[in-house]
Amino acid sequence: MECTGAATTAPAGFVEVSPARRVLDTRTGGPRPPAGTTFTLDLSGVPGVTAATTAVALTITSDAPAAEGFVSAWAAGSPRPTTSALNFAPGAIVAPRASWVLVPVSASRTVTLYISASTHLIVDVAAVTNTDAGAGYASIGATPVRAFDSRATAPFGAREARTLALTPFGVPANATLVAVNVTGLVDGVSGEIGYVSAAPNAADAPKTSTVNVAPGAPRANFALVPVGPGGTISLYSSVGAHVIVDIAGYIAPGASGRFVAVNPTRMADTRATNTTLNPGEQQRVALPFVGLPTTPSTVVGTLTVVERYASGWGAASDARPGQVSNVNFSAGGDAIAAGVMTPIPSGDATHVVASAPTHALLDVTGVIVNIG
Repeated sequence: MECTGAATTAPAGFVEVSPARRVLDTRTGGPRPPAGTTFTLDLSGVPGVTAATTAVALTITSDAPAAEGFVSAWAAGSPRPTTSALNFAPGAIVAPRASWVLVPVSASRTVTLYISASTHLIVDVAAVTNTDAGAGYASIGATPVRAFDSRATAPFGAREARTLALTPFGVPANATLVAVNVTGLVDGVSGEIGYVSAAPNAADAPKTSTVNVAPGAPRANFALVPVGPGGTISLYSSVGAHVIVDIAGYIAPGASGRFVAVNPTRMADTRATNTTLNPGEQQRVALPFVGLPTTPSTVVGTLTVVERYASGWGAASDARPGQVSNVNFSAGGDAIAAGVMTPIPSGDATHVVASAPTHALLDVTGVIVNIG
């Protein structure tokens, strides 16, 4: 599969929204919304959202789904795309499932979400991109770096917080946001349902969740996390768990990367050619774009794994297999999605890789281009 992503906005800088602003929570408004429901969200009241806003960074969470399904998100007023931002399913072990996505907004500062099956939906805004304000993005390198792994020391206890210093991993002291992939694992530790959060300080960490955890397989989610005092973030787990953090990049004054939204586009779907990812195999994904001001350095979107034949992990990256991961999964079951911000050193392609046989989908909502 090869589709072309067309640029829809001018380059824009990143503005943090701290604390994150909740713009939808259907649990407070009555029964679970039925399949096929669409929600058009007016974001004009969110701090940082102006007439110059081109996109919003959302954490979308599904809770108590009635059936297996997905969520799509796009700029209001445009046709619904064939892409997805989050997948969900019911089960004997019920824990909310979240995914991060950077979604283009309409000129009226609205986005639309669609659910294919009945579920409660929670949406939080963590950052926005503006053409007339904001700091730039920079990747930490050609590949993400693993900055923290409690499996090398000791698991988190229930309601424990730890501090992660960012500067040793190349994040500058003036960074305002750090782009991280956070993974939580409770199997072999507490075996309980809970959550793991990454926040600017220990006081804020218990108030939000970055990834919800449950027995069965590790769970991962991407996030743009505000940087706290001294160039640190706080990691917190509500239950006994191992926590793993990979740093993809950062947002800081002086960084040259600007976000350009594209029409949400499915760039890869291995089901279309029945080319299952084999363990450790890297499959090239061409990334054709039109209308960009310059060659992109990073692709922004959602990686989804489906039809999984064993437990493992998947990544959208040129990293050596086993170096980093974006999404974790167990055999069988429903589709699992995770947000990605992946460096593309070649400017025109990336790779999808997995540690166990699975199909993979890569949906793209934008790119980072270096300006100046």
